[in-house]
Amino acid sequence: MIKQRNAQVAAEMPCKAKAQFFTQGRVTARPDVDLNAARLLILNRDGSVVIANPQIDFTITQMEGVIPLPGVPADWALSNDGLTLFVSLPVYGAVAVIDTRSFQMSGLVEFAKGSLPTELLPLLGGTLAVYLSATQSVTIAHPDGTGQSDPAPVGPGPVAMVRGPDGMLLVAADGKLSTIDAASGRLVASRTVARGAPSLAYSPANATVYAAATPWEAIEALDPLTLAPRARIPVVPGIFTLAIDPAQRKLVALNRDASTLSLIDVASNAITAQSRMPEQPVEVSFSHEYAYVRGLASDHFSAIERAELNRDRIAAVDVQSAAGPTRPREVLARAQMVAPYGHGALIGNADEAVAYYYMEGMNTPMGTVKTYGPNVQGLMTIDRGFRETAPGLYETSAVLPFGGTYDVPVAIDADGYVTCFTATAKAAPAVPKLAQQAELRIEPEAETGIVAKHRDNLVVRIVDAATGKPAEDLGDVRFLAFTQSGSWQSRKWAVDLGQGRYGAEWVFPKAGRYGLSLQVASRSAGFSDQPPFYFKVGAADASGGKDN
Repeated sequence: MIKQRNAQVAAEMPCKAKAQFFTQGRVTARPDVDLNAARLLILNRDGSVVIANPQIDFTITQMEGVIPLPGVPADWALSNDGLTLFVSLPVYGAVAVIDTRSFQMSGLVEFAKGSLPTELLPLLGGTLAVYLSATQSVTIAHPDGTGQSDPAPVGPGPVAMVRGPDGMLLVAADGKLSTIDAASGRLVASRTVARGAPSLAYSPANATVYAAATPWEAIEALDPLTLAPRARIPVVPGIFTLAIDPAQRKLVALNRDASTLSLIDVASNAITAQSRMPEQPVEVSFSHEYAYVRGLASDHFSAIERAELNRDRIAAVDVQSAAGPTRPREVLARAQMVAPYGHGALIGNADEAVAYYYMEGMNTPMGTVKTYGPNVQGLMTIDRGFRETAPGLYETSAVLPFGGTYDVPVAIDADGYVTCFTATAKAAPAVPKLAQQAELRIEPEAETGIVAKHRDNLVVRIVDAATGKPAEDLGDVRFLAFTQSGSWQSRKWAVDLGQGRYGAEWVFPKAGRYGLSLQVASRSAGFSDQPPFYFKVGAADASGGKDN
């Protein structure tokens, strides 16, 4: 979509030229609104999420931005609507919440100190299942800040989690299986099993949960509500990944030790086909037409037609994904692979710091996308393109930056069809200035006198912006202190000292300039709703005391 700045110029430019103008892949030829927008997200162990645009060449980079995280990540997961990305930060004791429309961190879900949140699973209704490693339990968190369930004990990690029927959550730990009511977080059933790194899959077709662990000699088919056995499927030990084909008729089991894929019919619970896969297969992902299998120790991956899987045949095509031998990297065992728009695959290669892009129907990769360094922990594609929501009906959503008339060129590659139409958007209502929006503001009480590495009480006055009077008796004031670089931040509940004065104790890590924001839920004031208050933290003297 491109806004008509000049109606005459827009009318003189042919429709086909408008479509071609935006398919050149140059940053100088970009539309006002890209309804095909897709991004590659790269999770890094150094505490960042890199945003890359595989479709645009910025001459020296395809990196569009970096989202800094307040801690080292362990796991990440995309919400069911694709609008929110969750990243667990164990040492920080929180889960970062990222808005995938603005690609900015919009909040934190905090847990008890020392709880170490790791594995994540988004649930229906917008909630999030979080495994707390320190307490070996799972809690159901509400990312909007409305609360968390009491942790349900599930056993030691590593864990695997899947959504089951009727709002149930299924959890496999090292030696234990559990069923949890996702609405209340209450433990419904549990069962002790043989130990080992677990994997889980749930089949809606026969309402059965499948469980396995690397040392097991069988895949167990279980009732998801009671965990009672239904069937036992003998396998060679080494099963690392279980997955249900999107058609819900086949269970795929990857054996990491034997480097094989076993195909299981969920109607008969019997193995119907088996084939060799890339060395140490750990991940399978599905596009509209293919299943992709990636191995940790292989220089290629396998593409398998899903239509063949439905016929109980494994017709794998091996595609190169490295220029030479690769080293197994355990941290990349769960790197999501399907490329934008549900076609093809992006396969990460940590040795070469690139992701190989494979387009379906080709025998070799079409090119590479940079992944920027050796710290890659995972890859994920965010798709904002059209989706077929009904036969012949394609939909997407977007935020229009301006009011006015837009040209909308539509091109269909399959038959070279190109057409154009116009769309009109009303101008957005005027937005009040920030000073008018903010109901509360922070004012310094006096010189802070705070020095680094000492426990000091920071006291400020909170003033009602409309009246200029002290805001008294606020029982839910929360402070956020942070360095200007964003490398350190800390949240604390404030103590009401009376007459609009509120304080909290901190030990600031080093001298420098800091910012302080406030959150008051009872006044609908969030951390980002008003400008921060900035103050200086001095340096301690050589003896460790305060400078005089």
